[in-house]
Amino acid sequence: MSFRTHVHGRSMKANFDTYRWIILATYDAEGPLSHLPGIPDPVFAAHAKLLVEGGFLEAEMISGVMGEKAVISRLTFAGQEAASMLKDDARWREAKEMSDQMGGWSFARFLQFLER
Repeated sequence: MSFRTHVHGRSMKANFDTYRWIILATYDAEGPLSHLPGIPDPVFAAHAKLLVEGGFLEAEMISGVMGEKAVISRLTFAGQEAASMLKDDARWREAKEMSDQMGGWSFARFLQFLER
């Protein structure tokens, strides 16, 4: 499931798998997190910014010549709760299948499904 956001003035699909990866990597990190292998830095920053806006994590957003960069410092309480629900790969796949059948869900709806 995804929706559109903007990176460098261009439209980009925000991706729930990327949200999950960032939340779980932050949960496991022993310090600040500013990059994940396989995710371009602008995509990482855009997703991190949306997760900050959603109340899942705290991060410093740094603007520079090459665009915005995110340095994630920690998960919030909501982020900790989300991480505990996002760990189960089987439940995640089940939620994605249900979402596809229903025509798409919000990230909040994904978490509601995983919580039950």
